[in-house]
Amino acid sequence: MDQTESFNQQDCLPIARLVGVTEVQGEASACSLVFELESAAGQKLNLTYGSVMEAIRFAQQQAVMAPLSEHWWARVERYDGCTF
Repeated sequence: MDQTESFNQQDCLPIARLVGVTEVQGEASACSLVFELESAAGQKLNLTYGSVMEAIRFAQQQAVMAPLSEHWWARVERYDGCTF
């Protein structure tokens, strides 16, 4: 690995990788899927669909990402509302 590759890897924001998906029986549809993520350091985080939607809303409000269309939100609205 040369110096440029090393620099680029250090500048990357390691979020997490998906290591599993579990379906929880008896939960509301937005909560029934739980996504298990793992960081490069081995830390694990479980996210429900509802928490992912809340993260997207927050990112849009903070202007971290481009806003999704009203059409997109209308399509996913019936699946949202998971409590976490």
